[in-house]
Amino acid sequence: MRPAAKMAMPLERAGEIPVRLRPVPGSDALHVRVHEGLCGDLALDWNALADEASEPNSFAEPWFVAASLAAFGAGRGVRIVEVRRGSRLIGILPLAIEDHYGRSPVRIIQNWWHHHMFLGTPLVRAGEERAFWAALIDRLDAAGWAPNFLHVRGLVGDGPVHRGLVEAAAA
Repeated sequence: MRPAAKMAMPLERAGEIPVRLRPVPGSDALHVRVHEGLCGDLALDWNALADEASEPNSFAEPWFVAASLAAFGAGRGVRIVEVRRGSRLIGILPLAIEDHYGRSPVRIIQNWWHHHMFLGTPLVRAGEERAFWAALIDRLDAAGWAPNFLHVRGLVGDGPVHRGLVEAAAA
């Protein structure tokens, strides 16, 4: 077992109703769940996903995200979005709403980022890249809290996760 798997993860905020799994329109097999902050029941699945991701990213592993949220996440409204095929976690991405895009005062949603992260690629199970992005985009399109502009920072150009995003966006 990796040392990170032993690390305690914060539970959902007290008094908040957890978001339940909802099927993604057009797919009976995929489910998207949005957490407002970290959820302790994700730790084992998240660690397993990190071991089987198409593009490894230590900055997207649960131990780093937990430490980052504790140090830099206060007041940022970070949401953790998980995508599952059945009960199997196929991808996870921390997201935050930003009040600007560059110098433009346009509200966007983007992968959560801080100055101590050097790669923004989400953890996505190998072979599930397109399905992950399609489910995520469908969910964000239907979510009242998400602005209609998704900005993804720090992807590896032409890596499998980037190619999955391009394919899902073109569909």
